[in-house]
Amino acid sequence: ATASGSVYHWNGSAWREFDAGTGASLTKLHGLSQDDVYVVGYRGTILHWNGTHWSVVPAPELSAAITIVTGIVAVRASRDVFAVTNRGELLRRDGDHFALVEKAQGARFMGLAPWRGGLAAASADGAWFYDGRLHHVRDTFAATDVRTTGGRLYFIQTEQPQGPGCIDYLPGRVDGEWQRIVF
Repeated sequence: ATASGSVYHWNGSAWREFDAGTGASLTKLHGLSQDDVYVVGYRGTILHWNGTHWSVVPAPELSAAITIVTGIVAVRASRDVFAVTNRGELLRRDGDHFALVEKAQGARFMGLAPWRGGLAAASADGAWFYDGRLHHVRDTFAATDVRTTGGRLYFIQTEQPQGPGCIDYLPGRVDGEWQRIVF
């Protein structure tokens, strides 16, 4: 996904550019399969690829002029698709559109990942979990994205005085569940 509104696909031997039909800068993408992909970005943009073409998935409750959709994730087990915005909004796909699930006042979400049957959101004010309700669980760091692998969460940090790194969250770890790793 690019600032020009294009999306690139690697077919195994070459890159192919797709015009997603938007002039908005695109920031993140996530897919369940090659014909079920979402891309999000500036001006409240949420697009879906069905294997043939891109289409806009409206989010009517967003104030598009000032909203950046900063994260998107599809949860495999339930096939639910969630998105977050820079204005603290958590959205869920509901048929042909995205609807507001909850708004965290003052939060600026930057990324989203599936986590233990719910979601983890990275924010300029730390870590948030969603398990049917948003919970602000850590406010001691700013994160620009979040990823999960091997039962761990990694909250990515880029502009830190100590240099880029991440916060590693591993529940039940004896030496502390939250640890900073500097790159």
